[in-house]
Amino acid sequence: MQILGGHIVVGVDDDARPFPPGIAGEHQKWFDEATLRPILAKWLPEPFELRTAVHAIGDCTVALVFVAPNVDGFCIMKIDGAYGRAGKDHLVFRRGDVFARHGTSSERWRQSDINRVWQNMAAASKEAWRTELRDDLAELGIARGAQRLIEGPAGNFTWRLDTAAFDAAALELFRRNDDIPLQRSLNEATADAADLLDNRKWDELATLVGRVTSLAAQAVTYHRREWFDRALKSLANIYRLGFAPNQGYSRSEGLGTDVWLLVLEHIIALGALAVRVEDWQAVRAITVQPPGADDYYTTWLRHGLTMAARANRFTGPDQRSKSLITMAAERAASMPALRPDIGVGDDQLITSMCQFDILAALAIIAATGTIDRRGWYTNFARFHSSRTEPAVTRLLTDSEMRAILFPRPDSELAAALREIDRAASNEGAMLNGWHGFDNPAVQRFLDGTAAPES
Repeated sequence: MQILGGHIVVGVDDDARPFPPGIAGEHQKWFDEATLRPILAKWLPEPFELRTAVHAIGDCTVALVFVAPNVDGFCIMKIDGAYGRAGKDHLVFRRGDVFARHGTSSERWRQSDINRVWQNMAAASKEAWRTELRDDLAELGIARGAQRLIEGPAGNFTWRLDTAAFDAAALELFRRNDDIPLQRSLNEATADAADLLDNRKWDELATLVGRVTSLAAQAVTYHRREWFDRALKSLANIYRLGFAPNQGYSRSEGLGTDVWLLVLEHIIALGALAVRVEDWQAVRAITVQPPGADDYYTTWLRHGLTMAARANRFTGPDQRSKSLITMAAERAASMPALRPDIGVGDDQLITSMCQFDILAALAIIAATGTIDRRGWYTNFARFHSSRTEPAVTRLLTDSEMRAILFPRPDSELAAALREIDRAASNEGAMLNGWHGFDNPAVQRFLDGTAAPES
């Protein structure tokens, strides 16, 4: 696991559900980091990073072990690993072996694993380079702080800065109402995105999309509507790079699908932030964006999701399906601007993404005047109704929110909610997720509102 990193959960079944009683009381001590580390150090060379925690979930005790990617790219076993059974020694690995995760298996590494190692090391090196760039600028007379950074040429504010410097400088530019570096950075990002995509510099493109999203996120947080609109336009332009000129759906090698999914992960996280700060105009603006060259799917949310699903982008190496919402949450976890109000592991992140998802469906139905599913999808259906339903309850009582997201008669809102519930229930039944509306206020609204006349 030291190639890609990851988590080990002990005390759950194969579907990751708690399996009571979980870890017995006398075994919980083994998952204390101070106990586990020296045991592993017998076989694993330093440095290696891990974190452990034990949690009680109802009547089940589970342990969580986080394994960080190794700073050297992989781990080489330092001694033989064997155990005795029935009077015989069984050799599991030898000194000098390197193992990698292949789906749910740990196996000796293959030639194909080397590329993954290089990619991880390159990404880490580039983030370090971005930090060094900020320091280099300081040595040239531009101080480390964001205030001094932006006092130099407008070109100092670039998506190539490291995360902390970019976010701090953007905030300072907002405070000073200095629009030229901001607009220049968005122009640069849009132009550079096309080159990065054509030259297959995928990790750099992901960084660029992240910086533009961070700018939009700070604009939402600090109520800078103009810059939110401009950053969102840049994201839409980057999304449309996935359409090859004069062709149908995508560039060669599936890069169109990759860029669509990349942007989609970021805008779901951006929409969740807009929900948490109750910026309903931003929620609607993110939602109703058309995809571009495709005239069948009415929004980029539906288009990107469908294209990624057709390309099997939601199927993991273990053949289990992944959720767009959890993928977006992983993006947000690494981007402080997308979660200024909550911590990395705060459960509210997933909840606000579920609420954005159902509000997006409603806003699209209102904007298009039809419940046709070519514009929306129920990603939230994978999760329990209690996460998503409060957004609907709020919509029924908040007139300002309703006027922005669903400015149509009650009969049409009820019809939209019934159709969304029907779609979500079909998917939720397979995933032990959405099971319908529970709130009495929502039920009364649906029971008391007649369907619109055809």
